[in-house]
Amino acid sequence: MGFKTIKENYKIGHIVAVYPGEGICIGSSYVHDALITINFDGKITKVSSLWSNKYPYIAELRADEATGELKRLVQMKDEFGEVFPVYTYKHGRILKEWCEIYGWPNVTTEGYVMYENTYFRDKQKAIYACKESSKLGVKYSYRHLRERIRDARRSLSHAIVELSSELYFYILSLFL
Repeated sequence: MGFKTIKENYKIGHIVAVYPGEGICIGSSYVHDALITINFDGKITKVSSLWSNKYPYIAELRADEATGELKRLVQMKDEFGEVFPVYTYKHGRILKEWCEIYGWPNVTTEGYVMYENTYFRDKQKAIYACKESSKLGVKYSYRHLRERIRDARRSLSHAIVELSSELYFYILSLFL
């Protein structure tokens, strides 16, 4: 994918991670695209105006975007040293991924930020977190559904009252 290549090539000290649908984002572990976003075609799609003059690599990235070098780097296959297994969950399934360094804030070999509550050394902890997350998902989805039903009832009630009023006025108008 090239996220590690970009981090090393430009000597970036921030988190460089992959975000599907966005691209390679440079930022912090809290605000993933705080500085810059590069799409998967090697085009810069976002630069923070607050930080654009503070970090010299931003100017280098812009220059390399113009020459096509950035696209080449984005599309390069990253190379990793020794990697270690790490477990996460997605849609009720446990996934085994790999990382060079355990813990947060680091990234997997796929470029995903490994948060303390989503990536684990121990598969059993990932299973437990998956179950807890799913349980909370059901709880909050059920609550949201109840709120939507309540709102729909109110909206339907309002529409029935409005229709009844209009029918009443129409009937009255027939006697004019």
